[in-house]
Amino acid sequence: MLTNKENGNVLFLILIAVALFAALSYAATKSNQSGTDITKERIQTDASQILQYVAGLRTTIQRFATINGCSPSEFNFENPHMVHPDFWGGSTNEAAPSDGSCDVFGPKGTYFLTAHDISFTTDVAVEDVGTDQTELLMFMVKANTAQNIALCTAINDLLRLDGTFTGGTIRTADWSFARSAATGLNYTNTPASVEIIGEDGGTAFAGQPEGCIQGGTTHDGGSRIFYFVLAPY
Repeated sequence: MLTNKENGNVLFLILIAVALFAALSYAATKSNQSGTDITKERIQTDASQILQYVAGLRTTIQRFATINGCSPSEFNFENPHMVHPDFWGGSTNEAAPSDGSCDVFGPKGTYFLTAHDISFTTDVAVEDVGTDQTELLMFMVKANTAQNIALCTAINDLLRLDGTFTGGTIRTADWSFARSAATGLNYTNTPASVEIIGEDGGTAFAGQPEGCIQGGTTHDGGSRIFYFVLAPY
C-alpha cells in the first residue's frame, strides 16, 4: 500500500511529465511557426529581387534606346545560360549592331537572372499598356506548386494588384521567344485576343505592365505565369 510520501512522489513525477510535455509542445509549435515565417520571408525577398531585376532590365533597354539609339527590333537577348538551339545559344539577333551596343546581356548590358527560367517575347500584348501593338515582354511559367503560388501572390501583393487573377489569361501556347531573326524582333499590330493579357472584363491586369496570372484550363492550366513589360510599343 502506497504511503502518503510515495503518493506525493508519484504526483510530483506526473506534474513534471506534464510540464515537460507542455514545454516540448510549445517548442515544436514555435519551431513550426519560425519555419513558416522564414519561408514567407524568403518568398517575399525573392519577389522583391525579381521586381528589382526587371527594373534593371528596363533601365538597360531605355538606356540603349536613348544613348545607343537601339530600335525596338535591334535588342539582342542572347546569353550563355540558355543554350538550346531553339532558344538563344549561337543565334544572335542579326538586326542588332555588331558592336554589342544593343546586347542586353553583353558587357554593355546587364546580368542574366539564373535563379529563374526566364524567357522573352514580342508576341504578347497587355491591355491599355502602350499602343495596340504587342510589347517587349519578359515572362516565367512556373508549375502549380504551393511555393510558386505563394511567389505569385507575393508579386501581386507588392504591386498592390486587386481583382480576379484567374481572369484575363491568354493562350500561352501562342507565346514564343523573342529570339533573333534576320528582320529583328517583330511586333504585331492589333494581336488576337488570345495574345492579350487583361483583355477579359473584370481582370486585375488591364493597364498593369507586370503581374502574375494563372494559366488557362487548356493552356498551362494551373501554372503561374509571371509577366513583365520591358518596353511598351
